[in-house]
Amino acid sequence: MYHIFSNRNGVLYFRYRVPVAVKKYFPRLQSSYNRSLGTAYRQEAKVFAVLLYADIHTRLENAMKLVNEFREKIRIMEEFAPHSL
Repeated sequence: MYHIFSNRNGVLYFRYRVPVAVKKYFPRLQSSYNRSLGTAYRQEAKVFAVLLYADIHTRLENAMKLVNEFREKIRIMEEFAPHSL
Protein backbone atom coordinates (compact mmCIF):
# COMPACT_ATOMS: atom_id res chain seq x y z
CA MET A 1 0.00 0.00 0.00
CA TYR A 2 1.04 3.62 -0.13
CA HIS A 3 1.17 6.54 2.23
CA ILE A 4 0.76 10.28 1.65
CA PHE A 5 2.75 12.64 3.86
CA SER A 6 3.77 16.29 3.78
CA ASN A 7 7.07 18.07 4.15
CA ARG A 8 7.54 21.14 6.36
CA ASN A 9 6.38 23.40 3.50
CA GLY A 10 3.09 21.54 3.15
CA VAL A 11 3.90 19.82 -0.15
CA LEU A 12 2.47 16.31 -0.19
CA TYR A 13 4.60 13.27 -0.98
CA PHE A 14 3.85 9.71 -1.98
CA ARG A 15 5.60 6.79 -0.26
CA TYR A 16 5.39 3.16 -1.32
CA ARG A 17 7.02 0.38 0.68
CA VAL A 18 8.26 -2.45 -1.53
CA PRO A 19 6.95 -5.80 -0.23
CA VAL A 20 9.49 -8.18 1.33
CA ALA A 21 8.53 -10.90 -1.16
CA VAL A 22 9.59 -8.62 -4.01
CA LYS A 23 12.80 -7.54 -2.25
CA LYS A 24 13.73 -11.21 -1.94
CA TYR A 25 14.07 -11.49 -5.72
CA PHE A 26 15.25 -7.93 -6.37
CA PRO A 27 17.63 -7.10 -3.50
CA ARG A 28 19.07 -4.02 -5.22
CA LEU A 29 15.62 -2.44 -5.36
CA GLN A 30 15.06 0.35 -2.85
CA SER A 31 12.91 -0.64 0.12
CA SER A 32 10.70 2.42 -0.32
CA TYR A 33 9.85 4.78 -3.14
CA ASN A 34 9.16 8.46 -2.38
CA ARG A 35 7.98 11.08 -4.82
CA SER A 36 6.65 14.61 -4.58
CA LEU A 37 3.04 14.91 -5.67
CA GLY A 38 3.63 18.58 -6.50
CA THR A 39 0.64 19.86 -4.57
CA ALA A 40 -0.47 20.79 -1.08
CA TYR A 41 -4.08 19.81 -1.75
CA ARG A 42 -4.92 16.40 -0.34
CA GLN A 43 -7.74 15.59 -2.81
CA GLU A 44 -5.47 16.34 -5.77
CA ALA A 45 -2.65 14.38 -4.15
CA LYS A 46 -4.89 11.32 -3.72
CA VAL A 47 -5.57 11.22 -7.45
CA PHE A 48 -1.84 11.39 -8.26
CA ALA A 49 -1.05 8.83 -5.56
CA VAL A 50 -3.56 6.32 -6.92
CA LEU A 51 -2.06 6.67 -10.41
CA LEU A 52 1.48 6.21 -9.06
CA TYR A 53 0.42 3.22 -6.99
CA ALA A 54 -1.25 1.59 -10.00
CA ASP A 55 1.87 2.10 -12.11
CA ILE A 56 4.26 0.73 -9.48
CA HIS A 57 1.98 -2.18 -8.62
CA THR A 58 1.66 -3.16 -12.30
CA ARG A 59 5.42 -3.02 -12.83
CA LEU A 60 6.16 -5.11 -9.75
CA GLU A 61 3.43 -7.59 -10.64
CA ASN A 62 4.91 -8.03 -14.13
CA ALA A 63 8.40 -8.47 -12.68
CA MET A 64 7.15 -11.15 -10.29
CA LYS A 65 5.40 -12.95 -13.18
CA LEU A 66 8.75 -13.09 -14.98
CA VAL A 67 10.43 -14.44 -11.85
CA ASN A 68 7.78 -17.14 -11.47
CA GLU A 69 8.03 -18.10 -15.16
CA PHE A 70 11.81 -18.35 -14.83
CA ARG A 71 11.53 -20.47 -11.69
CA GLU A 72 9.07 -22.79 -13.45
CA LYS A 73 11.42 -23.21 -16.42
CA ILE A 74 14.29 -24.07 -14.07
CA ARG A 75 12.09 -26.60 -12.28
CA ILE A 76 11.19 -28.25 -15.59
CA MET A 77 14.83 -28.32 -16.67
CA GLU A 78 15.87 -29.90 -13.37
CA GLU A 79 13.12 -32.48 -13.74
CA PHE A 80 14.48 -33.67 -17.10
CA ALA A 81 18.19 -33.24 -16.44
CA PRO A 82 18.73 -33.03 -12.66
CA HIS A 83 22.52 -33.31 -12.72
CA SER A 84 23.34 -31.02 -15.63
CA LEU A 85 22.50 -27.76 -13.83
